[in-house]
Amino acid sequence: MIRALRQTHLDDFEVCRLILLLPRRGGTHLRNIIVAPACSGRGGPRALTSIDLLEDLRLAGINPGPFCDSVADSRTGLSVAPSTAATYDSHLRQIQRTCRILGECGLPAHIYTIRRVTSVVGHPATLRGWLAAWRRLHCTARLPWAGDRDPTLIAIRVGLRHSLGPAPVRQRCRKQLLRRLLQAAVHKGEWEAGAFAVICYTFGLRAPSELVGQAARPLFVCKSDRISYGPIKRKGQEQPQTLTRWCVCKVDRLLCVYDWLELLLSRSYSHWLFPGPSGKYMDIIIRLLQSIGHPEAAAFTTHC
Repeated sequence: MIRALRQTHLDDFEVCRLILLLPRRGGTHLRNIIVAPACSGRGGPRALTSIDLLEDLRLAGINPGPFCDSVADSRTGLSVAPSTAATYDSHLRQIQRTCRILGECGLPAHIYTIRRVTSVVGHPATLRGWLAAWRRLHCTARLPWAGDRDPTLIAIRVGLRHSLGPAPVRQRCRKQLLRRLLQAAVHKGEWEAGAFAVICYTFGLRAPSELVGQAARPLFVCKSDRISYGPIKRKGQEQPQTLTRWCVCKVDRLLCVYDWLELLLSRSYSHWLFPGPSGKYMDIIIRLLQSIGHPEAAAFTTHC
């Protein structure tokens, strides 16, 4: 695959970037490039078996080094999740374009090139992602990365963080405010927005990715005393999660997810409970907050 990429007349930067996106398979061992494993266990072939195979290659006049390099490359690729690899690819395409405009070489990158490229990034988290992706590219190409422990680069990152000033205080929709919001939603007939708000609040969800992007009808199970949602993919969790909350109808029926879900399910026959973008529901919620006289309604986001 690597040889085929190089034969397409791509430069080394582009080749290494594409290698990072190659399909990842768990449990990559020598067996994938030489012979079947000596055992079927999760650990693959025993070390002595692999050593014997390398010895056979050497005796046959074949250099075993490239085979070991292939295993190292595969395991290096497995250290990055597919979603992270996709993000790195986006960063690297922008880095490559910037280097091309500056007339600089992106692989291997000189420390002066790295410092110059940082000037186009305006957020510390984005800069951290760019540098991590660029470093990964050099690791893939087995080239030294000049950005490690460079005092000027460290100062640039700190200075960028300080230049932004203090982070804005994120609004939080607490229980009493949520209750007033839901009362306004009932009064104005905004059932979807009300359900959107109460489900996010009850399950502690990130609205765009964990609710709107995944809320299919079969994922919600309502029993007599509890409501479950899942399995869903949550940020920072490798395995899908199923969330369960108790029914609170006896305490405060307006704040109980049960009735809102029943209403939502009865009014929509779509597979997805929230077919529109999260911004659509947030616009309605902001208008509801404004209708009840909340002074900072416009500052609310999907994370609030």
